[in-house]
Parts: sequence; structure tokens; C-alpha cells
Amino acid sequence: MSNNPHPLVAVMNHETKGKILVTTESVKKGSEVLREKPLMLICDSTSNSTNNWIPQPNSLSAIDPFMWNAFAQFSHLFEDEQKQFGECFCDVHCPKADAIRSICSSNTHTLDDSSVELLVRVAMVMEFNAKYVSDDLGFGLFPCSCKAAHSCRANCEWFTAEDGSGCNIIQAVEDIAEGEEVTVNYNPAESLLPINERAVYLMSSKRFKCNCSRCNAPYDDTRCFSCATATCLGHCYASNNPTHSENTLTSCNICHSTPNLAQTIQLIANETRLAKQLLELTRKLAYLGQVQAPYQIVVALIPIHPHHFLSAQVFQLKRNSARSEGDLVLEIDSTKSRIEYLNGILAFNNPLVASEYYGLGSALFNSLAVDGTNSKVLIECQAALRSSVRMFTICYGVGHSLNKESVVKLTSVQLLMQWNHVVVAPKDGCSLCGLRGDAFLCCSRCSKVAYCYKEHQRAQWPLHKMHCKV
Repeated sequence: MSNNPHPLVAVMNHETKGKILVTTESVKKGSEVLREKPLMLICDSTSNSTNNWIPQPNSLSAIDPFMWNAFAQFSHLFEDEQKQFGECFCDVHCPKADAIRSICSSNTHTLDDSSVELLVRVAMVMEFNAKYVSDDLGFGLFPCSCKAAHSCRANCEWFTAEDGSGCNIIQAVEDIAEGEEVTVNYNPAESLLPINERAVYLMSSKRFKCNCSRCNAPYDDTRCFSCATATCLGHCYASNNPTHSENTLTSCNICHSTPNLAQTIQLIANETRLAKQLLELTRKLAYLGQVQAPYQIVVALIPIHPHHFLSAQVFQLKRNSARSEGDLVLEIDSTKSRIEYLNGILAFNNPLVASEYYGLGSALFNSLAVDGTNSKVLIECQAALRSSVRMFTICYGVGHSLNKESVVKLTSVQLLMQWNHVVVAPKDGCSLCGLRGDAFLCCSRCSKVAYCYKEHQRAQWPLHKMHCKV
């Protein structure tokens, strides 16, 4: 174990998944599970954050420079490094692999058959395992990290170190027991889509079917509908039962009634209509070469349910339009709706959720320019930024740039609260009678004086605010 460069994890053979990564001891959330240097770095001027750096088979007309670069680097690896490379998963019989063989056979190359097969294997290992590092460094191959399985609700987050080393870091976002599998999300944006769309993406890009708790749930948590009963405030989901149609709905979570055929048709029709509106809007923007949708069109879009994935797309469009138009009220409301949606389907400690909380805190902070003494907004802003700092700390660590930005803004808000004597929940009891409870507040400037009754506050608070000193 002392010679193991990654003592908290071990590679195990799984009967269906192949090689997987498991913890060798219990790991607390926010702890670094693995830090790994890249075995290879493939840099090119065309590199971007998509993992599919080999063109699709129908557009592959020549051997990509990435492939030659990877092939050349592989030949210069030491024997033990080539062994690590070869232990990475690859599918040498996929359409892209066949396309490479076809090109090699139809063009004048000096490679013999064995070299062609080696080129295919190297290209496919990089295709299925290479991880985007940065624009400067391109893609990296991390032999240990790449064995972490995908999950749409992962227990770890992976990201690139900001020190320029290109190291890949895997950090626990929840407590992990000894011997438990380490999971990460290969593409967080895709995890916000319905089960069938996630399955298509993973099969086409990674050649596997996800069996995580979300994908195996009896319902699709991204397709949420309001209960068809007018007086009920509950909701139902699209069924994920393989024996049912994808448009079969579950029973309501409150009244337990199941929508009848007519109600189901109406709910699905509303979903289809919104999907069509969003698709037409996307095509129109692409045709006009625009990024931002017109404010009037976006505001007119009607969400289905706050927890529906199409509604989340509407909230994002509204927020982006609100930012461009300077509509802080709509920006704040849309961001809150996005947070509600993300919290419903993702693990609580998630960088996507943390970013939304940071956006909410920033929008609330900007709204203080009009009235910096609004206690309610200050407290709400502080809560949002605290959530952002807490999540970024767990997902990325204290020193990450996103966390530092959140801390700076949070500090500004707390200083503003102290300057304006905003009352907050106290740590100790009432300063007059010593009682404790939730129904009283304290001074945010000195964190000492608290009054639990309205008569106490009416009589004592103005006097304290006048003479409070830290």
C-alpha cells in the first residue's frame, strides 16, 4: 500500500462494468480522493471542452492530427506506462474505429496491419477516456481517474487543478464508505435531460448504458407534471417502467390519483408544445446568428412545472434575457426557479447548484444598489452566498477560484449587514431575560445583543442601534 500513489482508491474488477475505482477507507465529503498527473497530453489548436475529439464517422475523411499525436506519444512511453495505457477501456469495433481502418486501407500509408490496429487502439483509448484539461493543455489521459464509473447522481466531482500542472482531481461530494465505488458525472449538462436522452448520449459517446439510481428509478425525475386534480397541489412524473409507454404518468405524490387518458394526453400535449416552441426558438437564433433570445419572446414562454426539464430551460432563457435587459426581478425569480429544479434532481453538493446560488447572490447583491439597507434582501443574499461557498468548498476545495469569488462577495454582504445593523438569528439567548428560541433576532454587528419579545425590541433596539460599537 505504501507504494500506491493513490492510497485512498484501488482498481477492482467488476463482473459487468469491467475495471472500477473503489475507496480503500471511508472518505468524508469535501475530501480529496485522488490527484493524478496526466499520462499523456494531446494539445491542438482546435481542442475544446467536448470529449469527442475524433470527428463522427461520416465526417472523418483523414487521420486527425490528434490521432497521429497520440500515436507518436504512445510510442515514446515507457513499458510500464504503455501497460497503464492499455488497461484503459476502448471499443475497437465501434463505427469510428472502423472508419479509421477504412481510411488507412484507402490511402497511401506506410503502416502495416499491426500498426493500423495499434493506431486504432490508441485512438479509441483516447476517444473513450481522454478528459478535457484546458485550452492550453488540450486533453489528458488519466489511467486511474478514467476508471471512475459514470453516475447521473455521482458521489464525487472531478476537475482540473488550477496550478497549471494539468492534474485531475477527484473530490468527494458526499460521505463514501470503505469499499464503495467512486462515481463521477462524465457530462453534468446531460444529467439535466430526460432518461432516454441521457441514454442515447452515453451509448453514442461512451458505448455503455447507465444503471445509476436515477436511470433505474421507476419514474423520470426530469419530466414532472402538476396533478390533474384541480384542487391538488401535488405532482406526478413520466413513468420509467420498461413495460409502459414513456408517456405513461405515475400517481400523484399527494392525492395518489393517476391521470386518466384524457388528462395524460393534455399534459403531454403541453409538454410537446413547449418543446416545439423552444426548438423553433433555437433554430431561429441559429439562423440569425444570435446567442440571446429576444426579451419579449422569452418572457411569453409558459413553464410546465417548476421541476420539468423544459421549464428549467425556460428559466435559463428568462434569466439570460433579464440580465441583458437589466431586469433584476426576473433574473432573481428565474434563478430561484433554476435552483429549485436542480436541487430536485441532483445531489445537494453539486457545482451546478453552487453556481446558481452564486448567481442568485450576485443578483440580490446588485439589487442592493437601489437600497442597501433592505434587511430582507441582505439576509437572503447572505444565505445564497453561504450556500455557494459551502458547496464550492465541498466540490472544489477552499483555494478554488470560484470559491474565492464567492467568499469575497459574501464578506462584502456581511460587512454591509453589520454596517446597517441587520438583525440575524442569535447564537445566545435574549440579552434581557436569557430565554432561547427561534422567535428572536440579534445584532449582526456585535453578535451579542438579542431581544426575544416585541416589547423588548421596541424599547431596547433603537437605543442599542444608536450606541452599538464593536
